[in-house]
Amino acid sequence: MKVALVFYSETGNTLSVAELIQAALKARGHEAVLQRLVPIGEVHPGVKDVKFESLPDLAGYDRIIFGSPVQAFSLCPAMSSYLSSAPSMDGKMAVLFLTEGFPYPWLGGNRAMAKMENLLKSKGAAVKRAGIVHWTRKDRPKQIDSVVVSATEDIIA
Repeated sequence: MKVALVFYSETGNTLSVAELIQAALKARGHEAVLQRLVPIGEVHPGVKDVKFESLPDLAGYDRIIFGSPVQAFSLCPAMSSYLSSAPSMDGKMAVLFLTEGFPYPWLGGNRAMAKMENLLKSKGAAVKRAGIVHWTRKDRPKQIDSVVVSATEDIIA
């Protein structure tokens, strides 16, 4: 199976989880390609129209995993802008994960996940949630493992 991992990462936390998911998929014999969203210029909460250096071509992939940080209690502007302008994803399976600095999902994670899910469903994708990693929690390694397992199992199902 050919899997794209489309993600945005400012601090490297979301990147590190995407790399672990990629390694887990490759260990199962799947082709997994990282597709990092790189904005042109600075992106901060409140920005509406983010431009990117390049956009991933998702046409040749069987499944897509999307990863993003939570910023300002919501989905980060870079991922929100990308998903709002993305082409149709009819018939594609999308698996979602988030990274969040706050220790509880009700501090923006739930809202960000719902927004990401709704944007993808509006593009015709079938969506599954892999989970949220709360970066400041002591059980972060366990949360990361759970997201990696969920993402790899959901993508194959």
